[in-house]
Amino acid sequence: MKKTTLLTILLSFIALISAGLLLAMNTETDVNVNQSTNGNSDSNLTIRVPATHEMSPTINSPESPDGPDSHWFYSKPTVLEKDVTVTGFNISMEGADTSILHHVSIGVLGRTAKICPAHYIEDGGGHEIYSASRITLDPIEIPKPYGIPLSKGEVLIVEFMAHPQAHPHGAHASNDTLEPTLVVELATSNDRIIPINFMRLRLDDTPCAAPLMHQAFTVPTSTSYTKTAENNERSSSYHFTSSTTIILGGANFWPRKGGQDVSVLLNDELVKRFIAEPTNNASEWNIPLSFEPINVPASSTIKIQSTYNNPFDEPVQDASGMYGFFYIQQ
Repeated sequence: MKKTTLLTILLSFIALISAGLLLAMNTETDVNVNQSTNGNSDSNLTIRVPATHEMSPTINSPESPDGPDSHWFYSKPTVLEKDVTVTGFNISMEGADTSILHHVSIGVLGRTAKICPAHYIEDGGGHEIYSASRITLDPIEIPKPYGIPLSKGEVLIVEFMAHPQAHPHGAHASNDTLEPTLVVELATSNDRIIPINFMRLRLDDTPCAAPLMHQAFTVPTSTSYTKTAENNERSSSYHFTSSTTIILGGANFWPRKGGQDVSVLLNDELVKRFIAEPTNNASEWNIPLSFEPINVPASSTIKIQSTYNNPFDEPVQDASGMYGFFYIQQ
């Protein structure tokens, strides 16, 4: 998959740009950012990310549903005007259907990433607080009393990557010209008293290795294959030294490429299996979020695995298996 962007820094599948580079571009609040206040307790943060060039949907086969080109777009850095606690996320698209979206990520620059931190340190830091693909876009409302605390002066960045696909794999015709704007809405409140954090585990044939944007694995031809965390521990598992609780989580894999599930294991015991549900669009799917708490004892390890049934006469080169979750901050 070839990245078509003017930036020269290689990023992860849902990664963040170098803090130094971005801050050199613009450290002021973007004109496409709205930090509005509602009374004394709640506020909303809206970040709009316009595409910087036109795109045309491609006609793709089931074997290559995402097409040959990727289009990467970034918001300008958003400097928070005050302390906030994030309590929800909603993603929408203006000027195009959300089926063109490959993924979206929201990150805080300067914070150390939990997974593969060395790469992010080299790039100035970057810690995700949200990520989703086009089939995991259900709005998130974090249950009380939990929230993600952010401090005045911290810098947010939004990344989205598009794969416009022509009908029947997408909502647009191959002769359409698209130049959409991604709209990211963060609900905030000051009445949340228990801080939470976000982490995303991912299966990768080359974990924590360049290029960071890869974060995928290969499924052999015409076979059922389960990618496990074995030899992949740096990116697909995390050891908790202290006890915590995962309050909600979501997974990503590609059903159109043969993806069957993502399974979450706690100390090698299955605690959650994510499967995809068909939608009104016969060529697309939805992977629901899980709000079922997972209690994680001290000195425990969370890891993931994903199963694909490859029906094609060629390998699936960019299979995805990811698990993003919000947990009580340690």
